[in-house]
Parts: sequence; C-alpha cells; structure tokens
Amino acid sequence: MSIINEIFESGFDFYKFLTARINESKGLKQLLIREIQYNLTRLKHRNSKGIDKKALIENLKNDILIKVITGNYKFHKLLSNKEINPEMVKNIPRAKKYTSWDCNKLMNSIDQKIVALKDLPKLFPDFNSAPINLTSRLDNLYLQLLLVTLLIKKSEK
Repeated sequence: MSIINEIFESGFDFYKFLTARINESKGLKQLLIREIQYNLTRLKHRNSKGIDKKALIENLKNDILIKVITGNYKFHKLLSNKEINPEMVKNIPRAKKYTSWDCNKLMNSIDQKIVALKDLPKLFPDFNSAPINLTSRLDNLYLQLLLVTLLIKKSEK
C-alpha cells in the first residue's frame, strides 16, 4: 500500500485536494500550497526507472518558502495550528519520528532539504559514485511534504 493511501483515506486524491485548497486560498497561502503541490508532483516520479534525478532536483521549488521564512511568517497561521500526532502516523512507521512536529518545523525542514538537494549536483557531478543516499533524501522530502498536506487536511476538520 502506498504512503499516500496510508495518510489519506483509500482512493483519496491529494492532488485534487491541494488544487481545491489553492482555489479557495488567497495570497501567500495560495502560493505556498501551489509550491507544495508542484514539488509533490515532481517527487512522485523520484524512484521511476530512467528518471534524471539531477533534473528533478533542479526543478524543485522553494521560492515561496524562502519568502515566508524571511518574512517571519508563522506557518501554523498559514496552514494549521495542529501537530502531527501518533494517531495520524500510526500506520506509517517512517513518519513516527515526526510526531509532535508542527507545520513551522516541517516547513523549515522541507526548505533545508531542498536547499541541500540543490547543492548536491554541484558537489557530486556523478550521482552514481557519490557517497550519498539520494533515494532516501528524496523519499524523506516527499514524506514531509505529504505530512504538511495531512496537516492542511486535518486543519479543516
């Protein structure tokens, strides 16, 4: 079972969910949700055979995240005031380490991961011989973006 089905109800299309939130939101919140959706759409192909991981990394976006961070916005005011709780991630062992993380902490971590990933092609021109676990890094970023989407969904209840 995919992680998306673990986080959302079976058959729930989180891309449609995010698109609906974009259409309902205003200003910075709308742009931030759009950026989350954009990155999730790219990262869903992260482990596909033949994917150009350098191109994938180069196309990740964090412009709005940087704008929000440098503007001292509080993410929980933009998205949710909730934290990841054990019930939300009970069926996702990898996500349990994010229990008690709020949107602010998740979004700062996401930004740091994107910045670090964007530096990798400069540091390691050949990913195949690089002493890094790129698959794990991309999977962790994907998981964190899904958890932010979960917080957005939970904040509506």
